Amino acid sequence: MQTNNGAPWLRHAILIAALALVLVLAFAVLRPFIVALIWAGILSYASWPAYVRVRRWCRNSSMAASLIMTLVMTAAVIAPTGLLVLLVRVELIEVYRDIEPQLSHGLPLPDSLAGAVHAVLEPAHVPVWLSQ
Repeated sequence: MQTNNGAPWLRHAILIAALALVLVLAFAVLRPFIVALIWAGILSYASWPAYVRVRRWCRNSSMAASLIMTLVMTAAVIAPTGLLVLLVRVELIEVYRDIEPQLSHGLPLPDSLAGAVHAVLEPAHVPVWLSQ
């Protein structure tokens, strides 16, 4: 059996180019998730001491400790978000009640624009524009 060693520098160049292409494509795929991955790293680093304590309480059961920590961290994110959604909903209802009468009767033009609109759209000019 005969092996062809050819040009080893060419093989290395092709290998490096292929590896660079794979890294660029991997970055393109992961780019939308970079911020989420960074936050996941920050939260896991910050919650590690609590995880160790919960693991001790669970008699070194990493599965139970992971489940408890996941539930606690999820509740820590979901609860304030839910409260914020409820507060925004109440405020939006108040805003709608305040502007609903104005929207049903139409909003008046500011005085600065009203004069300009009447100067441009005089009744004498309107039929000429409509006929064109």
